[in-house]
Amino acid sequence: MEQTVRKQQSELATLIAQNSNGDGVHPTAIERLFLFCSSQPTAPLHALHEPSLCIVAQGKKQVMLADNLYVYGQDQYLVVSIDLPVVGQVIEATPSVPYLCLRVDLDPGELSTLMSKTRRSR
Repeated sequence: MEQTVRKQQSELATLIAQNSNGDGVHPTAIERLFLFCSSQPTAPLHALHEPSLCIVAQGKKQVMLADNLYVYGQDQYLVVSIDLPVVGQVIEATPSVPYLCLRVDLDPGELSTLMSKTRRSR
């Protein structure tokens, strides 16, 4: 099973790299789906992180929320369910092994409906 996950992760990294035109954020033809590529660590960036699911295919990133530091990389993901002020920074990336991530922006209204349905079904 672990080999299957590694293979899928490698395939995801390849797809992100193939569909990214260099470093930066790359929108896709699929609404709310974005690809990220960074060939080097970045400076800390202050941002308002909107509801989303971020899956790291390669490299590492850290996000600081208030006094809490969250480091996530390959085999990990980040889910944000509400708008949060964060400081994000790519901490592991090289030209030969860039940071590669995909982000799916989540619709807060749809999340609320889904959470409400989940609570009622318990």
